[in-house]
Amino acid sequence: MVKIGALIRITDQPVCSVWIDGERYESTLEKLPAYKGALVVLVPTTQVLLTTAKVPARQRQRVLQALPYALEDRLAEDVEDLHFALGECNAQGQQQVAVIAHTYMEQLQERLQTAGVQAQWIIPDVLAVPYPEKGWGLLYLGNVALLRTGAHSGFALETHTLKQVLPMLLDTESSPRPSLIHTYKSGSLKEAEALSTLDTLGVALEDTALEQGDIQLFAHHLQHVSKAQAPINLRQGVYLRSAQWREGWKPWRLSAALLGLLLVVYTTLQIQQVLHLRTQREALKHNIHTLYKTTFPTARKIVNPRLQMEQKLSALRAEHGSSASEEGVLPLLQRISPILRKTANIVLQRLDYRQQYLDLSLQLSSLQNLENIKQDWLKQKLQVDVRSASSRNNKVEAQVRIRFE
Repeated sequence: MVKIGALIRITDQPVCSVWIDGERYESTLEKLPAYKGALVVLVPTTQVLLTTAKVPARQRQRVLQALPYALEDRLAEDVEDLHFALGECNAQGQQQVAVIAHTYMEQLQERLQTAGVQAQWIIPDVLAVPYPEKGWGLLYLGNVALLRTGAHSGFALETHTLKQVLPMLLDTESSPRPSLIHTYKSGSLKEAEALSTLDTLGVALEDTALEQGDIQLFAHHLQHVSKAQAPINLRQGVYLRSAQWREGWKPWRLSAALLGLLLVVYTTLQIQQVLHLRTQREALKHNIHTLYKTTFPTARKIVNPRLQMEQKLSALRAEHGSSASEEGVLPLLQRISPILRKTANIVLQRLDYRQQYLDLSLQLSSLQNLENIKQDWLKQKLQVDVRSASSRNNKVEAQVRIRFE
């Protein structure tokens, strides 16, 4: 039994026959009336081959691997271009199978997806035609007739060929010969009268006029079919997995979009921060080089300013000797440097020594830091004169003159 929320018979026309909750509609996929439950789609049997094959394997995956090559001689197209949907094994142990082109299934999936609907069942329309026990079912659909010969077998025939084709099918069909063919037709069809010749072949005919149309007949049969005779669902394999993936992904699409947006924003901010730090590093490097050139104007090659300055200072210390008096630039630097090193976020921008005065250009994080440094230097018995101090961009720039007392 197939639980139906909505039943649609799709053709190559945009308008489809629709059954929802006992009511028949003519509608496009985009304008389907509201429904609850599973969507069942019937596709033309003219697009499908229903057949059987003897496959020794029993595992589903191995059957799917072997089946295309077991049927290769009966198929006009390359097996790689075809989709194989499995049914049950029949009484003779043969595998029932529905074969349809990938191109048709892909176009159908795209058509459904564009309309915003998802089919749980995709069935050849002949497998929705009722048929009597030990008999066949025949439904007229204008120029096409659907002949149901078993739970998973049937054909789509041109109506005007029935008189010639049916006797041949009765003689060649591998299933047991039917004792009855139940026909379903809308109004009076002259083509149906030709089937009276089957009486001489020992096959009875029983006609039923359709008052509400074929879509009602399909829905009624599918709602009451037994599980053992459930039709082959073409929505298998790749077409089942892709649909499940889309359904599982659907609730997460908004969250994923927001996460993606956050990642873009975070990445942009990180890039901006890296570029800002790189600019600051280049500016600091330039200031160090400038300070070194100012302090040692005779220097020609600057590779590592810090190391080179330490070497120059060591050379000056050695030149003055350990008994040097408390005068000159080196003693002053020895006094002030420990205070500078322990002060966080301080940049020495310029240093000048003239007439026993050491002029410093400093950049600090706050005026309080400047005051703390001044007090520490005063404790070192130094004269400290803050000649100017200004705050800009959350930084304090100060000019300080230092000498021995």
